[in-house]
Amino acid sequence: MATLADRTETLRPTGLTPLLTTEQLQALYGVSNWTVNQWVLRGCPMEPTAFRGRRFNLDAVRWWMAELATNEAPPADEQPAPTASEQRAHDAVIRQADRLSAPPAPGRQPKRTTRAA
Repeated sequence: MATLADRTETLRPTGLTPLLTTEQLQALYGVSNWTVNQWVLRGCPMEPTAFRGRRFNLDAVRWWMAELATNEAPPADEQPAPTASEQRAHDAVIRQADRLSAPPAPGRQPKRTTRAA
């Protein structure tokens, strides 16, 4: 099977670029299927196919990501403060992580569970 580089060279004279599958896009960017689905929901350009799938033009995806990077994140001093519920949820996660990583109190043995064979 021809590689992406081979197909790109073959199509270059025609002005076309090969379209990538979701799996190829995942491999290229090192992300999960969920991430690619989130990109599509946020407007990542894609080409629907006749069968239940989609293809991605790499040049269009790179352009979209560059636009997203320049327009997405406001400066740190302009980011809104977390709401009270967001802050409570964050604090609860930190407390849970601290409990899980803390050594047992002196003289106290951690619980041991046995599994039935």
